[in-house]
Amino acid sequence: MNKIVMAIAGGVLAGTLVTTQVAGPLLAQENSQKANIYQQLDLFGDIFERIRGQYVEEVDAADLIEAAIDGMLSSLDPHSSYLSPEDAADMRVQTRGEFGGLGIEVTQEEGFVKVVSPIDDTPADEAGIEAGDFITHVDGDSVLGLSLDEAVGMMRGVVGSEIVITVVREGEDEPFDVTIVRDTIKLTAVRTRVEGARWEPAEQLTIKLEGARHLGERAVLLAGSADPRFIQNVKTLLEEVKGVVQDLVCGAGVAPDYDLTFRTYGLDAVFPWPEPPITPPREIFILGEVIAPTTDRALAVTKSTKQYLLHHGFPGRLSTSGNIAFPFTPPELAAGPAYRFNAYHLMEMDDLAAHFPVTTEQVG
Repeated sequence: MNKIVMAIAGGVLAGTLVTTQVAGPLLAQENSQKANIYQQLDLFGDIFERIRGQYVEEVDAADLIEAAIDGMLSSLDPHSSYLSPEDAADMRVQTRGEFGGLGIEVTQEEGFVKVVSPIDDTPADEAGIEAGDFITHVDGDSVLGLSLDEAVGMMRGVVGSEIVITVVREGEDEPFDVTIVRDTIKLTAVRTRVEGARWEPAEQLTIKLEGARHLGERAVLLAGSADPRFIQNVKTLLEEVKGVVQDLVCGAGVAPDYDLTFRTYGLDAVFPWPEPPITPPREIFILGEVIAPTTDRALAVTKSTKQYLLHHGFPGRLSTSGNIAFPFTPPELAAGPAYRFNAYHLMEMDDLAAHFPVTTEQVG
């Protein structure tokens, strides 16, 4: 029995020692952290009092505390910030989407409130307030020297209450008063599409002109030849074929309504040769291009060109066919519209807006 009691006593003593050894440092650490926090708060209070008492200008204590709170929250992450009661009220207005007011979009210019635009079907719109009007007084009190938020706050109020604003308008000799009854103003999200151009101010306006002219519809003819006699006479041959085709499809002496062009690759290559070409070349490739008013006309001219390329004679010809080959069937291919692009040039103008109007359209 004595052994059991001694064992229990030993266990309690060991447990007490372990608890003291573990809990003691933890309590000390917690007390140290609290003391550090109180030291930081004492530092904040000391700086706060120094600013109030020693700053070169008089400061508002509430503004200092508000700035400190805002700094504390903004240091957490980019999305946290402090809203004063006024800012919170504005936020509720924006999220609710309606408020008691006049229904005007305003900005500030030269210390006065300038109307950007009255909102459609609002008290200000019905009272005849116009874009460009200056509001100088609200209920007889001048808005000069007030911030825009302060001036807007004077114009907001209880729905159904009257407000008198003093307006200065271009073209009017004297300021005049307008009485408006406040109403619920609903904010509507509107998307707009602006078409046109925006110009930077300059002493002389200059525009750069570029353009393209539609020449017609195009058809092409692809051919190749390895006949040395054909190759030797090909330049003369192609010029003769042009004349024969013109007489056939247009009539003798009639100006063509199309343009027929030949390009010979391998004979007079488009790109410079890396080394002197073989004279005469062993084979050439011919591209015939026809541009005409319509695709049918272009294809018809191309077919006639193919026939005369095959059968037109030249010095030293040994056979009436086999001098030229066409890799595609049919050899004549429609190639779509053809355009001629002009090099741009600069032109001075006095009024760009007259030539490039800007229009705004409400789309939603």
